[in-house]
Amino acid sequence: PITEEGPQLYVHRSARIGDHDAELTFDSGALLASEFDGRPIPDGSEFGVGFAQEVVCSNELCESNVVGNVYLDIAIEHPGTGDLVIELEAPDGTVVRHEVADDDALGLENVNSILGSQHLAGAFDELRGGPIKGTWSLHIFDDTAGRQGTIYKVALLIDSARVELRGDIVAPPLAR
Repeated sequence: PITEEGPQLYVHRSARIGDHDAELTFDSGALLASEFDGRPIPDGSEFGVGFAQEVVCSNELCESNVVGNVYLDIAIEHPGTGDLVIELEAPDGTVVRHEVADDDALGLENVNSILGSQHLAGAFDELRGGPIKGTWSLHIFDDTAGRQGTIYKVALLIDSARVELRGDIVAPPLAR
């Protein structure tokens, strides 16, 4: 049994363990928010809720300091996800704004997904080629009054750009 701490004690009867070789890794990233009780998203407000985090490249995988792909691992409870607007600003000042089209785009009431991959594929492609290092800012707005939402978790996940070099090997033919 695995216990989960919180306002109420909850015991999981089982835990799924994946392939021991399987690993979900990103070259760099930052936890922008993680709150058990959540953080309210102001309803129908132009100000929304914002997060900012300094990202540093602390491993050899992101030495290039060039963005390949950007994703947001996000958990939101919101009756009416079509009200949401997501703005992500890169360190160079480039801002990508995505207005969720309707409630079906992310799910009717809850979002627990990796945006840019599982949902809203390619939503942050405009940030490719920019710098990884620096301050990343995220703003989430609810642009329609009437339905209140809460954000529980947001993690910024970045893969750096890679270059694959291919070439022919020139060698004398082998004798048979």
